[in-house]
Amino acid sequence: MPVTAVCDYFHALVISNNVPATSLPAFLEWCKANPDQATIGTPGAGTSLQFIAEMLTAQTGVPFRIIPYKGGPALTQAVVSGEVAACLNIVSNFTVLNKAGRLKILAVLAPRRLADLPDTPTFEELGLGAAVGQAEWIGVVANASTPAKDVVELHLATQKVLATEAFKERIAQYQCLPTLMSTQEFGSVIKKSSDYWSAYLRNSGFSLDS
Repeated sequence: MPVTAVCDYFHALVISNNVPATSLPAFLEWCKANPDQATIGTPGAGTSLQFIAEMLTAQTGVPFRIIPYKGGPALTQAVVSGEVAACLNIVSNFTVLNKAGRLKILAVLAPRRLADLPDTPTFEELGLGAAVGQAEWIGVVANASTPAKDVVELHLATQKVLATEAFKERIAQYQCLPTLMSTQEFGSVIKKSSDYWSAYLRNSGFSLDS
């Protein structure tokens, strides 16, 4: 049962310093010229980021070899070391390394540029917004048998926390945005997300055994 959304969080495409590109268009051209090196890592098989990598492949025509890793730390190490040319994951995993010059963030999957990355374009700006899915969210849900009055109380209590400056400052460290909405609005968000990914999975033919 939906209670409330908490925040939206955003992904980024980053590349290894071994790749001689400083923009997403240049990276895609490099991949087309070097298809044997066109690798892109994700934090796991069957994650939304695997599917986003597949969408990027279909939209750009770049024959990416998609490599799933066992979680974010292994993935980050792989792109820093040059084991993969690029990777996709939550943007907050990369901001410190980007500032230190140990990798390059080329684009963010967000509705607008992020405050900590004002010079980094969104996929939408680069004409690839429809190709790489949606921003993702964190929310609170309750057991279907939870009494309605308890859902209302939990929703109100959570909303109070989300509205505090302390909470906003805390999640801003991870480039997340708080989302204040009603229980009904959050239910619509869940349905939209479920419908979106269900349709993609049906059309892609993906299965856990594939």
